[in-house]
Amino acid sequence: MAQFYAAIQGNRGEATRIGTASSGIEGHIRGWNCGVYVEGQTVDFDSFDVTATLGSDATRGGMGARSGVDLVTVCRSEDLEEFEITLANNPTMRAAARELLAAKEPTQ
Repeated sequence: MAQFYAAIQGNRGEATRIGTASSGIEGHIRGWNCGVYVEGQTVDFDSFDVTATLGSDATRGGMGARSGVDLVTVCRSEDLEEFEITLANNPTMRAAARELLAAKEPTQ
C-alpha cells in the first residue's frame, strides 16, 4: 500500500507517483532561477522537508542543485489533529513567520 502519493500538472497533463514508508517520495519543482525540493519520509510519522533550489539555469549551478537553504519541515501528529511546522534555521524566514502569526492572532 502507498504511504505517499504525488501528483503534478503541466502542459502535458497530470503525472502521478506513489512511495512506500521505506522508499519515501521526493520531487523538485523549479523555474529557471529558483525552485523547491520536497522530500517525504516516514520514521515514526510522515514528515516533509522543503529546501530552496537554484532552479534549472545550469550557469548558476542549477539542474537540481540545492541552495543549502532549508525552508521548513512539516509533519502531522499520529492523532491526525494538528500539524507541526518547523521553520529552518533561517532568521529571515523566522521573522516573516512571526509577523504572519502575529497578524493572525485575535486582538483583545
